[in-house]
Amino acid sequence: LLGVSSKSVKGKSMTDRAKELGITMAKVAQEKKIIKVSFDRGGFKYTGKVKVFADAAREGGLKF
Repeated sequence: LLGVSSKSVKGKSMTDRAKELGITMAKVAQEKKIIKVSFDRGGFKYTGKVKVFADAAREGGLKF
């Protein structure tokens, strides 16, 4: 349905990129009238970049 890429965010730390991508994902989803989402960690632990991304997407308005 939609996606974002870290290639658009350069010169920042990985956690800053993850936060910006989470916020961007939320904005793009809301433009497409998507509010509820399922979050698949892809086998990664819920820490670090994964947690920052998810928290930023929640702050942006997505509901997991």
